[in-house]
Amino acid sequence: MQKELQPIFEDSDRERGSVITVETVIDKVTEFWPLLVVFVVASLIGAYVYLRYSTPVYLIQSKVYVRDNAKGGMGDGQMLQDLGVHTGGGTVDNEIEIFKSKHLMKRVVEELDLNIRYLVKGRVKNTELYTGGPFVVLPQYQNNTLKTSYGYRLILTGNKFTIYDGSVVHSGKYGDTVKLSVGPIVIDENIAAKPELKNDGEFFFTISPVDAIAKAYSNSLVIEPVNKQVSIIKISISDAVPERGEDIVSKLIDVYIQANIDDRNKVVNGTIEFVDDRLSEVKQELTGVEKDIEVFKSTNHFTNIEEQSKALIGNTNDNTRQLLQSEVKLKVIASLSNYLKNDRNHDRIVPSSFFVDDITLHNLINTYNQIQSQKEALSLTNTENSPYIKNLDVRLLNSRHDILANLASIRRNLEVTIDELERNNASYNEKISQVPARERIFLEYSRQQNIIEQLYLFLLKKREETAISKSATIASARVIDPAEAETVPVAPNGKRIFLIALVIGLAVPLSYIFLKELLNVKIRTRKDLSKITAVPVIGEIGHNYTEQAIAIKKDSRSQLSEQFRALRTNLQFLLPEDNEKTILLTSSMSGEGKSFIAINLACSLALLNKKVVLLELDLRKPKISVHFGIDNNVGLSNYAIGKAEISDILKPSGAFEGLYIIPSGAIPPNPAELVTLPRVRQLLEELKKDFDYIVLDTAPIGLVTDAQLLNTYADIVLYVVRQGYTHRQQVQASNELHQSRKMKRMSIVLNDVKITRGNRAGYGYGVYGNGYFDNDTESKAKHTRLKKIISKL
Repeated sequence: MQKELQPIFEDSDRERGSVITVETVIDKVTEFWPLLVVFVVASLIGAYVYLRYSTPVYLIQSKVYVRDNAKGGMGDGQMLQDLGVHTGGGTVDNEIEIFKSKHLMKRVVEELDLNIRYLVKGRVKNTELYTGGPFVVLPQYQNNTLKTSYGYRLILTGNKFTIYDGSVVHSGKYGDTVKLSVGPIVIDENIAAKPELKNDGEFFFTISPVDAIAKAYSNSLVIEPVNKQVSIIKISISDAVPERGEDIVSKLIDVYIQANIDDRNKVVNGTIEFVDDRLSEVKQELTGVEKDIEVFKSTNHFTNIEEQSKALIGNTNDNTRQLLQSEVKLKVIASLSNYLKNDRNHDRIVPSSFFVDDITLHNLINTYNQIQSQKEALSLTNTENSPYIKNLDVRLLNSRHDILANLASIRRNLEVTIDELERNNASYNEKISQVPARERIFLEYSRQQNIIEQLYLFLLKKREETAISKSATIASARVIDPAEAETVPVAPNGKRIFLIALVIGLAVPLSYIFLKELLNVKIRTRKDLSKITAVPVIGEIGHNYTEQAIAIKKDSRSQLSEQFRALRTNLQFLLPEDNEKTILLTSSMSGEGKSFIAINLACSLALLNKKVVLLELDLRKPKISVHFGIDNNVGLSNYAIGKAEISDILKPSGAFEGLYIIPSGAIPPNPAELVTLPRVRQLLEELKKDFDYIVLDTAPIGLVTDAQLLNTYADIVLYVVRQGYTHRQQVQASNELHQSRKMKRMSIVLNDVKITRGNRAGYGYGVYGNGYFDNDTESKAKHTRLKKIISKL
């Protein structure tokens, strides 16, 4: 017996939640649709504001053709190579790395002054200017000394300005030099300013290190080949100012092409420098010989000695020309050898070998120069200790040795040729010795003059040929599509932002709704009851928006009154016999509205002109007597122990005719034992004789055993569950009581039901809706939609 009377909510292991079905999802979405609308609208408004005030970013693209030797590129460069003009070339991957080099971007930043940014103050955000601002900043310091960024505010009034440098204020007019924290600068008028920006106003400008800006732009560059089959690369960059982005890409291509041309011309420039040095030396020698001839003629009074020696010189002319060419070649070989042996020239291009008709030497020098060019290109992206650089140094050293060995071989051959020619000249000299001494001396002068003159003319010719070769040098790249910005910004993407906003606007409230549902451990709808208990639901009572415990009024047609009438009707079907009069009300815990249901159910029964008695059997926390304003000093507890009679405790309610109240009386120390006393049974039997209905308001069954003890006197048990208050685990007890038949004919009354779009169906919420009832206090007290949403939160 004691086991049966223990509280029933200990160690219940039944399922706490419920399975989320499609129907549940639809119900919840329908119930919380105002919340969804608010969040979606707020998200879309936020997206609109973001798009309205965010800075659009445009994509700037250009395509460049890069000659790739590995892919057999042909064109004008190949034609020039066929004519002896070498334009060089490389691979696409190497050229991409050169495009990305910080060195090239640094030149772009310096030439375009990209390290100085201008902004004009706006109502919400500052707008960046590029070239259309009313003034320009001209630094008077070295850019390479700047290590951090500096920002300043400038107020422009006519041609006068005021600069705020922290707490220091500088004033001046256009053209003045101002000493700021960054260094001395000149503020000058921008003749290319846009007309709408020439007015007075507030501006800002920042000066940043060139290296930092160059690094930032280099990182934002995207350079990639169009595909693997062609030698065309696409250069793209994103910028908030499309004109600036176009200038950056265009200037980068210009700088690259110029650097490429300069690199191609290094061989030619080295050759011209070598020829200029030799011309200077030969010119001095020729001038010296001509002066000697002039002095000789003046001293010996010769006027037509050329005619006298014409025949002899004519005979030796061919041999002398050959000797001259050999001596010139020998001097060129000596100069090239000295050039290669000089340590200062190890990182320089070797001059062209067109002076010597030796194909092997020509190929060796070309190979050496190509390796040197590769080293210079790799030096832009690699350190001196890089294995690539060291490998090229070894190749350069070996190539230099090969060239020196080849030069030594050519020099030996030339020396043999010169010896033979000099022997031939000796025979001519023997004949010349027969010429008078003064004519012989003059002839010697003439021969020296002729040799040096031929060498001088030869050098002049080669220098002109080299200059022509330089002017014909072309870069290994050609612009296919010039830099051009897209007309539509790539960021922010309006469609994507609105889509994300819509997703967030739906995801946040839906996540809240379903997380709330997932974590919910309380009863929210009648469907929740049907999922966790087999006990039938006999009625649903709405929320009492008034503070009065007695919600039933005579002739009232309020929604709450109709719900109690529906509950009364259902009870009449469940209690068809005349002797079935006792109705017991209990709940899981305090605060579920058990006493409220008992009071108004008793009032509703009294409206049928029935005699109804309401017993206040919740002896621990009596409330009924307080609501009716009845003295509680003498009541059921006094009667149970024999200190009062029925006439002493039976009191009219004063609210409805035929409704009587039996208060609890003094709170006893042992309520459970008190309700089992024989006088309690006698009391109920006597009341059945005089009353049509007996309503027992007992203590919560989930806390104490009073209701189970009184169950023997009841004909039907109403188990009160409060929406949003009673825990699912507690309701599971009703199923156990029902299955074990510990409580007679148990039914559930769902109390405090608030009308939502997810739970309209049920007792009192039929097809007629709320507007069907008159004097509906609930409808009059309805919250605004915002309050409804807040109440759900």
